[in-house]
Amino acid sequence: MFLDSYWQGEPPSPVCRSCKQPIGKNQAAEEVQFPHDPDRQTHEMSGLYHAACARPFRSIAHALKMLDRGFF
Repeated sequence: MFLDSYWQGEPPSPVCRSCKQPIGKNQAAEEVQFPHDPDRQTHEMSGLYHAACARPFRSIAHALKMLDRGFF
C-alpha cells in the first residue's frame, strides 16, 4: 500500500477516543466497550482511551450494560 512507505519505522500511536491525542507507549490506557444497540450509536464510542479520559465513559458503559440486563 502506498502509505507503507510513508511510515518509515514505528506505526503511528493509537489515538484516544475522547481527547483525540495520541496514546504513548508508557501512558496508561483502557479499552472501553459499549453495548451494541442498533437504535443508539453508543457502539461507536467503544475503543481505547487514556486512563483518565476513560473514567466517565467507563461509568456510562457500565450503566448501559446494567440497563440492558433488565429489571427482573
